[in-house]
Amino acid sequence: MPLGLFLAGLDVDRDTRISHAEMLDSATESFANSDADGSAHLSPIEFADWSRTNFGTEESVPGRLHFDRDLDGRISLSEFNTTFDEIFLRLDANQDGMLNRTELLVKIDGTGIDTQAVRSQIESEIRQEMQNKVSEMCRRGGRRG
Repeated sequence: MPLGLFLAGLDVDRDTRISHAEMLDSATESFANSDADGSAHLSPIEFADWSRTNFGTEESVPGRLHFDRDLDGRISLSEFNTTFDEIFLRLDANQDGMLNRTELLVKIDGTGIDTQAVRSQIESEIRQEMQNKVSEMCRRGGRRG
């Protein structure tokens, strides 16, 4: 499980448990290292590189849509850390504020992402973009009929 392996690697003090602070500090550092253009956001390409580096593939969960909370096509540090906060809380089964190795073995799926809502929003944006292009063509007299 790529996520569990990633989180296990954040155990800075090597006590076989990951504290919330260890996770956030390491996630923040990982974000900064992946922000190649220094824009304070991860572009889709930067996130794909981050995912391949840390999870071994860009197809793993959590994916880009888990992190891109406002669906603006880029991921801020706040969005990045909020996603890890939620993962931490979901995995911390005994609620002791630490993730142990057993808790890291939990399978993470796409739960929490309303894929239909995401799809609807994307389709709506595509329709709007197409309508804008048609309107622009009509204004320029480029309509053929």
